[in-house]
This record gives sequence, structure tokens and C-alpha cells, in this order.
Amino acid sequence: MSGISTGKPAKSITKRTASKEANDPRVPATVTASATLAGEGTMVAQQYDTDVVAWSERQAELLRRRAAGVLVNDTELDWLNLAEEIEAVGASTRRELRNRLVRLLQHLLKWYFQPEHRSRSWRATILTQRQEIEDLLADNPSLRNRLPELFLAAYPRARTYALNETGLLDLPPASPFTVEYALGDQLGNSWEP
Repeated sequence: MSGISTGKPAKSITKRTASKEANDPRVPATVTASATLAGEGTMVAQQYDTDVVAWSERQAELLRRRAAGVLVNDTELDWLNLAEEIEAVGASTRRELRNRLVRLLQHLLKWYFQPEHRSRSWRATILTQRQEIEDLLADNPSLRNRLPELFLAAYPRARTYALNETGLLDLPPASPFTVEYALGDQLGNSWEP
């Protein structure tokens, strides 16, 4: 999660995850035992739902102390929600990349299929999205492996947005752009605003 409560009670998250992890041989027994101790009905789990900022500050403090070799009370560590938050960071970054690809593809479609309406704004959006995508990939190199998959997933939404915005009915059902071209530094038709 991005620091916003899901609105789900902590106990439903705890029950779902704890039962799944209890049967998972890859999860050490100490983790599931600690998760049970820090789970349903405790102040730690309740704080996650009522004040995620205070919860995250406290959890970070406890983790830093534990990493430094200081003994901390494991029942104060909210293992289940910590794991979900860590997973959510990756999901959020993937979602940001997909959304930037959607915006880039939307504007590339408009650029190529409505040349008479090209503007500085469209060009700026294309160049900005390319740079932001490159920055995301530089910060998260593992996303390069997922780029083809996310590119394919982004195109239908980009096409829908471009159709809704322009009224064009002849946009191709599959992307006319390759990943390399979409992220490249060429814009095509050498039009400069």
C-alpha cells in the first residue's frame, strides 16, 4: 500500500495471510508464530488501520533497532502488514510504469494519427513520459524484464483514451509502435513545434 489504509479490518488481513503462510513451507515457523502474536486484536494491528503514519514510523524504528542487533519485542513488529507494505511498493512502481506507458502511447497515437493537430504540448508530454520511464527503469532495473508485458497491457487503455479524446475510429487494435521506438528519442515526421 502507499500508506493509505485499505479500510479492511486488520483481522481479515491477518487471518487470510496467517493461514496462507502457516501452510507455506517457505515461511519459517517463527514468522508465522510472530505473525499470530502480532495479529488479530492487538494494538499494533489496530494502529495500522487507524494511523498508518504512526504505525510505519514505529515499525521502521523497531526494524532499524533489530538490524543494529538490539533485542526488540517481536510482538511489536507487525509482520503481516510489513510484508504487505513491502509488496505494495513493488506493485505501486509497476503501476506507475504502466500508467506512464499508457500516457506515452496515447500521445504517440495522437501524434501519428492526427498530424494536423500536433502541438508543443503533445511533444512535451511524449518527451517527458519517455524521460520519466527511463528514470523509473534506471531506479528499478528489474522492471526492464517486465517492460514488454507492461507495454502490451498499456496499449488497449492508451488506445481507448486516444479514441475518447480524438474521436478517431481507425486506431489499430494492436500497438503500431515497438517498445524500442516508443521509448526512443525519435518522434517521426521531423515536425518541430
